[in-house]
Amino acid sequence: MKELKHFTLTHFIHRLAAVEQFTRKHVVERGRFRHYNQMQFSSYAIAEDKTKTTLQIARTRFGFDIAKGNELMQMYFKTGNVMNARQVFDKMPERNIISWNLMMKGYARQGLGEEALQLFLRLQSELGTKPDSFAFVNTIRVCILLSDIELGKQVHVHTVKTGFELDVFVGCVLVEMYAKWEIFDSSLKVFNKMHVRDIFSWNTLIAGYARHCYLENALKLFCQLREESMEPDEFCFGNILGVCASLAAVEECTQLHAQVIKFGFDSDVFVGSNLVDSYAKSGNLEVARKVFDEMHNRDIITWTMMISGYAQNRQSEEAFELFLHMRLMAVRLNQFTFTSLLSAFVTSEALNLGKRVHTHIMKTGFGLDLSVGNALVTMYCKCSSTEDARQCFDRMSKRDVVSWTAMIAGYAWNGYGAKALSLFRETYGVGMDLNQFALTSILSTFVGREFIEQGKQLHSVSIKTGFQSYVSVENALLSMYAKCGDMNSACRVFDEIKQRDAVSWNAMIAAYVQNGQSELALKLFSKMQQATMESNQFTFASILEACGTLTAMEESKQVHAHVIKCGFQSDTSMNIGLIDVYANCRKIDDAQKLFNKIPKQNVISWNAMIGGYVQNDHGEEAFKMFCEMQGVGIEPNQSTCASVLRACANLTSMEQGKQLHVVIIKTGYESDVFVGSALVDMYAKCGNIEDAHVLFGKMPERNVVTWNVIITGYAQHGFGEEVLMLFEQMQEEGLKPNDITFIGVLYACCHAGLVAEGCQYFDSMSEDHGIAPRLEHFACIIDLLGRSGHLDKAGELIKQMPFEPDALIWQIFLGACRIHRNVELGKHAAEYLLESQPQNASTYVLLSNIYAVARRWDDVKKLRKIMKDKDVKKDPGCSWIEVKRRVHSFVVEDRAHPQTGEIYAKLEELHRQMLDAGYVPDTSFVLQDVDQDYKEEILFHQYCLAP
Repeated sequence: MKELKHFTLTHFIHRLAAVEQFTRKHVVERGRFRHYNQMQFSSYAIAEDKTKTTLQIARTRFGFDIAKGNELMQMYFKTGNVMNARQVFDKMPERNIISWNLMMKGYARQGLGEEALQLFLRLQSELGTKPDSFAFVNTIRVCILLSDIELGKQVHVHTVKTGFELDVFVGCVLVEMYAKWEIFDSSLKVFNKMHVRDIFSWNTLIAGYARHCYLENALKLFCQLREESMEPDEFCFGNILGVCASLAAVEECTQLHAQVIKFGFDSDVFVGSNLVDSYAKSGNLEVARKVFDEMHNRDIITWTMMISGYAQNRQSEEAFELFLHMRLMAVRLNQFTFTSLLSAFVTSEALNLGKRVHTHIMKTGFGLDLSVGNALVTMYCKCSSTEDARQCFDRMSKRDVVSWTAMIAGYAWNGYGAKALSLFRETYGVGMDLNQFALTSILSTFVGREFIEQGKQLHSVSIKTGFQSYVSVENALLSMYAKCGDMNSACRVFDEIKQRDAVSWNAMIAAYVQNGQSELALKLFSKMQQATMESNQFTFASILEACGTLTAMEESKQVHAHVIKCGFQSDTSMNIGLIDVYANCRKIDDAQKLFNKIPKQNVISWNAMIGGYVQNDHGEEAFKMFCEMQGVGIEPNQSTCASVLRACANLTSMEQGKQLHVVIIKTGYESDVFVGSALVDMYAKCGNIEDAHVLFGKMPERNVVTWNVIITGYAQHGFGEEVLMLFEQMQEEGLKPNDITFIGVLYACCHAGLVAEGCQYFDSMSEDHGIAPRLEHFACIIDLLGRSGHLDKAGELIKQMPFEPDALIWQIFLGACRIHRNVELGKHAAEYLLESQPQNASTYVLLSNIYAVARRWDDVKKLRKIMKDKDVKKDPGCSWIEVKRRVHSFVVEDRAHPQTGEIYAKLEELHRQMLDAGYVPDTSFVLQDVDQDYKEEILFHQYCLAP
C-alpha cells in the first residue's frame, strides 16, 4: 500500500508538472496573460498558493517523506519556479543531502549564485551535514558562475581535505573551473591527479584549451588521449574543430578531418557541422561545401554554419542561393539563420538580395525578433542605404543598446556625422545607456578642423560616462584629434593611455604620418620596439608610408627586414606597401623584383607596380605592364585606368590613350569621377583640348580634381581668359578651389600676360579662401611679374617670401632678367644659383645669354671656360612626336633618324617658302659674336629638329 501511495504521488507530481508546462506554453503562445502566476489549474482545483496546496495534498492524501519533497522541488525547478521550490525546501520537516544538492543546483542553474553559496555554507556550519561530491560540484559551478577565483580555490582546498578532489565528478568540474579562468597549470595538476579519467574528463580540459584558442595544447592532449587507448567522441572532435575554426587553421583541420573519418564520425551531424565551420572560416569554401553536400543528415546549425561561411568570405550570392535551397528543402529557419545570412550583404551591389531576404523575414514573422531587427539595420547601413536602415530602426517594437549602436555606427560609416551625433544625443532622452562602440563610431566621423569642437564635447562625454577608461575609446579620441589636425591633443591622449595596446601605437604612428611628421613616426616606431610591443600589418603600413614620404631608403630596408622577421613576407598587402616605398625611393628595379615574388598577385599589387613605373617616368613600361595584367586575366579597376592614363599623358601618347579610352567605355568606368578626370587630363596634355572639354562637359559628377585638370589644361594651352571663366564657373557650382586650382589660374595669367588679374587672384588666396601660398604659387606670380618687366616688384616679393627661395625661384627670376636684359639683377640671381647648384648647366647658359645680349663677350668667354674647367655640360633638349603608334624623338641637329635626309630636305623647302612669303628671321636670339648671314644660318639649324 505504501508503494502504491508513493507511486500515486509521484504520478500526481509528474502530471502536475506536465500541466504546468503545457499551461505556461499555452499562455506564452496565445499571449492571454502577462504573468505566469495568473494561471489557474481548474482540472486539479489548485488554489493560488500552489505550494501550500500541493504540500497539503501530499500530507493528507499520500503522506509525506523526504523523497516526495525532493520530487516536488524538482518539479518546480523544471518549470522555472524557484520561489515555490524554496518554499517546499523550507517547509520540509526533514532533509537529506539530496535535498540540499537539489536546491543548490536549482539556484545555480537559474543564475542565483549567491543564494546557492549561502546554502552551501549553511549546510556545513549550521546543520553539520557533510557535503558529498555533488554538493562540491554544485558549489564549484557557483564559483564559476560568480567568477570568484579566490572562493573557488578555497573550495578546492576543502575538497582536498575531505578527499573529494580525486572524485571523477569533482575533478572534472575543478579542471573546468581553472580552465575557464585560464589557469591551466592548476587544471593540469588536478587532471593528472585523477585516478579515473573518462572521455568526459579529457573533453573538459580540451574544451578549456579550445575556449581560449590554445590549439597546440588541445591537439597535444588529443594525441595523449590516443596514446592512452582512449577513443575520442563527437564532443572531443567538436571542441578541437571549434578552435581550428577560430584560428582559421587549415592544416590542422585537414588532419582532424582524417581522424574523424577514421573513427566513423563523418556521418555525425555535430562533428560534420564543426568541420564545415572550420573549413569555411579558414577560407577553404570548396572543401567546406563538399563536406556539407556529402552529409547525410543536416540540421539547422549545419545550414547556418555554411551560410555564415559564405558571409564571412564576402560571397553574398552563394549565401543567398543556399538560403533558397533551404526553403526548397523545407528546412525550418530560425533567427540565427537570418542574422548569419544578412551579414553576407555588405556592399551596395548586394542591397537587392538583402531586401529580398527582408521580405521573407516579414512573411515568416521573424521581423519582431530583436536580433534579426538589429541585423537588418546593420545590413542596410553596410549597403549604404541609411534611409532603409532608419525605417527598420523606427519600426522596431523593442530596441536595445545594440540597436542604437548599429544605427549610430551606420550613420558614421556612411559619413553622416551630424546624424550620428544627433541620434547619440537622442539616447539620453530615452534613458538608453550606450556602450563604447557608439562613441567610437561617432568619433571616427570627425575629420577636419571644423569638427574639433564637437570632438572635444564627446571627449567630455567619455570622461563623464567613464568610457575614457576603455582603451578603444582612448584610441578613437587619439585618431579623432589627429584627423582634425590637433596633434598636441592627440599626443596628450596618447601619453595618458595607461595600458597601450598595438592599436594605440599604430594610431599615434599613423597620426604623425597623416600630419606630415614622418620623422616622428619613425622615432615612435623605434620606441614601440623598445617597449616590446609586437608590430602588425597596420604598423608596417604606416611606417612604410613614412619611409616613402621621406624617400628614406636605408630605413625602408630595415623595415623590410623587420617585415620578414615578423613573418609577413608572404602577406600581399605588405608587399604592396614595400613596392610603393621602393618606387618612391626610385628603386623601381627592386620594386619589380619584389612584385615578381608575390605568390598571389591581385589587381592592387598590379596597380602598385604600374603606379610605380608612372611615378618614375617609365610610361612605356607602365603600359606594357597594363597589357600583361590583362593577359593573365586580371581585370583593371578604376585605379588601374587612372594610372595608365597618367602614363599616356606623360608620354603625350594620344593613340595609347584612345585605346585605353575604349577599354574604359567597355568596363563602364567612364562615369567614375577619378577615371573621367584622368581622361580629361590625358587629352589636354596630348594637345587635344577640344576633346578634353567635351569629356569634361559630359561628366555626370565633377569634383575639385576634375576642375583643376581642365583649368590646368586650358592654362597650358595659353587660354587665359577661358581659365578665368572656368574658375568663376567652378565657384558658382559650389566647389571650393584649393591650392592646386590657384596654381592653374596663376599659370594661365602668367602665360596670357594678365598681370593685374594674376596679382588679384594671388592676394585672394589667403584673404578670401584661407589658402596660404606655397612655393609653386610664388613661382607663378614671380614669373608673371618678371615676364611683364616688373623685375623690381618680383625681387621685392622674393625678399618677402615666408620661406627661403629655392633654385626654381632664382631660375625664373634669372630667365626674366634675360628677357629684359637686366645684367645686374641677373648676375645677382646667378650668383645664388651657382653657389647652390654649381653643376647646373642652365644657370651658366642663362647668364651667358644675358652677357651676350649686353654684348659683354669677354664675360661670355669666361663663363664658358668655367663650365669647361668644372666639366659642366648642357644636356641637349629633346622633343618627340607619335606617328602611327610609334614615338619619334629628336635632339638639336639630330642625324640619327633613319629618315634624316627626307626630313632635312622638307625643312629646307619650308624655309625657302617662308623667305619667299616675306619672313624675316629674328637673329636677336642668336647670342654669338658673328655676322648677320651666319646668324640666320645658325637660327635655321637651331629650329631644325629642335625640341
